[in-house]
Amino acid sequence: MADENKDIVEAEIVSEETKKEGAFGKWWKGVKKNISDSALEGKIESVYDESHERFEITPYEAGIFGGVSVYGSIHDGILTVFGKEEIKPHSVVIADKDKKAYYVRSVTPTTVKVAVDGIEYERAGQDIALDEDVAEVKVIKADGRYFLYQGK
Repeated sequence: MADENKDIVEAEIVSEETKKEGAFGKWWKGVKKNISDSALEGKIESVYDESHERFEITPYEAGIFGGVSVYGSIHDGILTVFGKEEIKPHSVVIADKDKKAYYVRSVTPTTVKVAVDGIEYERAGQDIALDEDVAEVKVIKADGRYFLYQGK
């Protein structure tokens, strides 16, 4: 008789994995992914920089902050660099290693390949056509203007 009074209860077992993710959980997951992606991008750029030469590029109107530093290599008169910095034609490029100067003739977008932890990545870069025929002059800066130095 005791068995006659038992009720049948239907239940569904819900595991932790199938529970709906709350708003905070979704937000936190997105934050972690963004941090991870940023860290990877930083590592890719760092690995590229460490394996290439540094160059300073200074445009005509550099302002108080000067130009930009880029990393890359020169092959057949073309400097290939990592990134999408704005580089204007007629700027001056100076190699950090040997202090050789060049003029920028033109800039075209390209891609560069970087291997990090055995995985090869492609990232945006630029091919900068260089002109070795540069003219260095001595100047006197006065009142915010520049004048050619006439002495020896």
